[in-house]
Formats: sequence, structure tokens, C-alpha cells
Amino acid sequence: MLLQLYSPLLQPNGANNTASKSVLLESSDGYAWFMPTATSGHAPLEPQIGQAVLHLFCKPEGAVDLRKVTAADRALTKAGGQMVTASILGHKADVCFMVLAKDLWVLRKFQTAIQAAGLAVFDSYVSL
Repeated sequence: MLLQLYSPLLQPNGANNTASKSVLLESSDGYAWFMPTATSGHAPLEPQIGQAVLHLFCKPEGAVDLRKVTAADRALTKAGGQMVTASILGHKADVCFMVLAKDLWVLRKFQTAIQAAGLAVFDSYVSL
């Protein structure tokens, strides 16, 4: 997969926003899409009714930084979200996170933070 950084992006009103950045992802089969980075200003992606729920099934990749997991939970709570955890027995995962939030970008930031803490996501899905 080829990654290219494009900055700055043009805002809809034509103003140049130097803080916005996006990564262009191109796959070998010709598909391409833009994925906003953490520094980009993007509009919330929210369902009209209810909340989005992210289910993450994780296993540790070496040492897990519990301070980063706690920071991810605090950031989620500050953004209006909620986290439920469960210990899982079996081959699928060691820990499961069920994360609820109105904005899907909040869920994505939580997943990124969990991975940065040393947890590998082996399975996931989103429900509305």
C-alpha cells in the first residue's frame, strides 16, 4: 500500500487550512481513499439516531502500557463516550472493549490509542 501525505487541504469556502492533513491510501487493486489524520479538522460522523458501538477483540503485543489505556478511556469519556471491558477466555482474544460514542471518529481515535498502548486488535466490528 502506498502512503502519500497531502497538505494543506482546501476548505469548502476556498480558504487554505494549513492545519489539515490527510493521507491518501492507494491499494494495489487501484482503489484509493483519503483518511484524515489526527491533526486534521473533520466534521463529526454521527448516526441520526442513537450511538455507534465499536467492539474490539484484543491481545497484548508484549508489555501493555496501562497508563495509555487509562488515558484513552479518559479521552473517550471527555468526548462523551463510554467504555465497557470484558476478559475473554478462548482463542479469539484476551480482552474485549465495547466502546460507545455518537461520533465515529471518537471510536477510531480510541482504537488507535489502544493499539499504541500495546494491544493488537485481532477482530472488530461496528454496530449502530
